[in-house]
Amino acid sequence: MNNMKKKGGFALVDVLGAIVIFGIATILILNILNLLFRGQQSIFVAEDKTTTGLLITREIENKLLAFEPTNVSLCEFEDNCLVFEKQYSYEYNPDNKAIEKVSLSPYLQLVIRMTNNQIDIGSDIISTSPYLIHSNSYVTITNNTFTTSANFYISLEDNLGIITEFVAMYSIPTNQQN
Repeated sequence: MNNMKKKGGFALVDVLGAIVIFGIATILILNILNLLFRGQQSIFVAEDKTTTGLLITREIENKLLAFEPTNVSLCEFEDNCLVFEKQYSYEYNPDNKAIEKVSLSPYLQLVIRMTNNQIDIGSDIISTSPYLIHSNSYVTITNNTFTTSANFYISLEDNLGIITEFVAMYSIPTNQQN
């Protein structure tokens, strides 16, 4: 009779198998964490780009609201550029206690232009860094019976080449134009 006792413990094959399984599990977990980190980074970039684009469009619209232009035209010899003119303003006349239309001579001008990495609004510069203004950005002027609208179509490109589009608009009532 064989008097072999069963010994407790692990054989070398069992230990090697456990190491291999642990290594595969570790690699899978690290890949999942890497994917989660990349996803979180891309969400952060998208949110930051959206915030930047919305701030740019709001800044353009606020500058135009404060300027109160009465006319708009395309810049001569320059793409992605608009010239806004203020030909008159309304001022309070204390003598007759009325608000009167006062012609401005020369007209006041506000030039807004888009370049690769910034938007110039008069003497103010708005940087779009770290994003680039993509080449498919453009400006238009549309006329209808009641208004003339200036439209800024701004495409921001991130370092991954993803483009997000934003629009800033300003309308001038036709009855304000001379």
